[in-house]
Amino acid sequence: MMDGKSIRKKLIGSDDERAVSPVIGVILMVAITVILAAVIAAMVMGMGDDMGNAAPTLDADVSANSDYNSGDSNADEIAYISHKSGDTISNGDILVNIRTPDGKSIASLGAGEESSDITNSTTIKVTTNNDFDAGSTITIEESTMGSSSYLDGSDLENGKTVKVQLVDTETDTTVVDSEIEL
Repeated sequence: MMDGKSIRKKLIGSDDERAVSPVIGVILMVAITVILAAVIAAMVMGMGDDMGNAAPTLDADVSANSDYNSGDSNADEIAYISHKSGDTISNGDILVNIRTPDGKSIASLGAGEESSDITNSTTIKVTTNNDFDAGSTITIEESTMGSSSYLDGSDLENGKTVKVQLVDTETDTTVVDSEIEL
């Protein structure tokens, strides 16, 4: 015959066995909550949306044209961005920013674009033959019409430092950022 103590021991368990089930239950509840929170956070923040649109990485040199003369009234190549290795940037996704060292914009141009906002008769032009891939070069040039002194005292005068940036507009990422002395 079974007495009350043996029935209680079978139903409830001993002191060592009673704590096992609640501890396992709490651990499972915490794990499920953490996983659920991570999934909801990933959906809310849109973490999976831009996975296929990674920024290009490349190795490029920015150099000033040693023959550049800001007082010359003819077209003159200011600087070159030479692609040494890495990812290709499509010609339509190229944006070149030319700035003063303190960040003031001098020109912001895509490949093949011209800007005449520098001075009255000065034009800045960015040229590249095709997509910007290993071995290719982007040329930044300026030209002045008429008097040869339009750039004297400007941000593109010989001896001044400018910051040249290459931006991939598809990913809105600056892939080259370099200062050169003209």
